[in-house]
Amino acid sequence: MKYIPKRKCVACHSIHPKNEMIRMAKLANGTYQLDPDHKLDGRGAYVCNQTDCIEQAIKKNAFHRSFKTKVSDECYEELKKFQEESFHAR
Repeated sequence: MKYIPKRKCVACHSIHPKNEMIRMAKLANGTYQLDPDHKLDGRGAYVCNQTDCIEQAIKKNAFHRSFKTKVSDECYEELKKFQEESFHAR
């Protein structure tokens, strides 16, 4: 049986397979970037690919707590846009 890595959502705290979640990465230069392919270096925080979880993560400042620093509003807008595009692609 093959091992499937799992991660915890920063909003709802449920555990899901890593490839079903959206990753936000804090890069070495201190910037934040959406990482849909899960390949960027740096600290990562995961959120479920659901509108409710994304809105809850933004409302609760879950990424701020996970990274222990403020995440820009542009990153949140990029996250919302990515989720909407992936939802319509289904």
